[in-house]
Amino acid sequence: MSKYRQHQILVRELCISIQKEYPLALIFQPSVGLFFTKSGRPIKIGKNGQSDIYLLHPHSAMKLLFYVAIEVKTGNSQLSPVQKNFKREVESRGGTYILARSVEQTLEELKNVI
Repeated sequence: MSKYRQHQILVRELCISIQKEYPLALIFQPSVGLFFTKSGRPIKIGKNGQSDIYLLHPHSAMKLLFYVAIEVKTGNSQLSPVQKNFKREVESRGGTYILARSVEQTLEELKNVI
């Protein structure tokens, strides 16, 4: 199985598992990439280095949201320099950044956040 396919499967499994564990959460995957109009003009969508999954979860005691960016990696893949920069941006604004390698590991890290 290709690394791309493994990545897609893990992303899907994470979204399903997180939604089951946190039913109040808003979970979404952003559209990213380079697309072309009918006339052939390129349009870039998304931010370089952005995460694969985003989670917004209401804080139980206050009118606040937990913001979690989840970057999915399979095998021994590492964060690229632009992904490391995005991680710093998320954390500097009070968000949480999770490097996800499995469903179990990600759910465990989310327990520490939410």
